[in-house]
Amino acid sequence: MSKSTSDAKLQIILTALSLLKEKGIEGLTMRQVAKKAGKSLGNLQHHFLNKKILLDGMAMYYFEECDNYIDNYQRNLKRKSLEEDTKNFILFLLKSSEEVSDMCLIFREMWALSVRDSDIENKLTDYYRHLIKKVAMFWESYENHKAEQASIVLLPYLDGYSIQNKAIDIPIDTIAQLLTENICNLFKSE
Repeated sequence: MSKSTSDAKLQIILTALSLLKEKGIEGLTMRQVAKKAGKSLGNLQHHFLNKKILLDGMAMYYFEECDNYIDNYQRNLKRKSLEEDTKNFILFLLKSSEEVSDMCLIFREMWALSVRDSDIENKLTDYYRHLIKKVAMFWESYENHKAEQASIVLLPYLDGYSIQNKAIDIPIDTIAQLLTENICNLFKSE
């Protein structure tokens, strides 16, 4: 794929994400995306034949963004102790789920779509399985099954937190501490 094709696809995806954020899934039409992107419908369809393929592209974009976000954190990590590292990682993820509300919005829309579209459901399921393994890599020096259990405990909480964080009256440090204690107990148990 040429750089100009790649750039055009990215511009279309970002435009579609902006429309999705503004108008929801009902307002996301190929014609609206083309209009907002300043392209003809034919040109848009050259890159994304239909809405389903465009939605796949949008999902893949955010999957890569999430992966890069976690990779960057782990790349810059200076290890200290299980408890301190875990709490800092959880704080990072909690704060991220507050800050990346666009990403969370897209994931919520994608999950809503998945009820009617098994391809999107499969992509999301595959991605979450991948994300469980990716987050488990944070605890790679521990037993793999325990690291995956820690990830399985943490990820659903983060999804819920991204939706409900404004309604939670507990300080984020307290939440991180509670999650840290539970996760670290997994590593300390037989």
